[in-house]
Amino acid sequence: MKKNIKIILLIYVIIIIRITLFPINPVIRIQLSFIDYNLIPFQFLKGGFDKIQYFLSPEHTYSINIIASTLIDMYKNFACNILLFCPLGFLLPMLYEINNRLKRIIVISFASSVSIEVLQLIIIITTITPGRAFDIDDIIANTIGGIIGFYFFVICNKFYKKKLLNRETLHP
Repeated sequence: MKKNIKIILLIYVIIIIRITLFPINPVIRIQLSFIDYNLIPFQFLKGGFDKIQYFLSPEHTYSINIIASTLIDMYKNFACNILLFCPLGFLLPMLYEINNRLKRIIVISFASSVSIEVLQLIIIITTITPGRAFDIDDIIANTIGGIIGFYFFVICNKFYKKKLLNRETLHP
């Protein structure tokens, strides 16, 4: 069983690396002027609300569809980053019996996310790869995803143990 979980975890890590770091444009350059970063937590909210305020200004006649689309885009990236790390919080407790599991999941999720963001920053600095940014919101969302995955594991584990207990009492 643990071997299968290790294989699933390995596949998951490969998928995470593929999603977050590739493709990399092979043109090498060192340029600091094009670094895209966000160090202000929940900046995506402000950016989205600024766009909505712009759309609602008297000199613009935008439809409600554009405003709704902006609201959806505001949350889509954050939600996807949460979902991206849910499997990590779910799979790690299945593999390792560790004390203070939630605390460890938080640390591992945070450290993994920071590592990805730093690698993205290195890619931004050294290549011409559009669409990458160092974003504190991604780190926050990834860590939340690890926590949600952990609690999903806890719920599933309780359900599984209860089911086993019921089976043993019915068929001693």
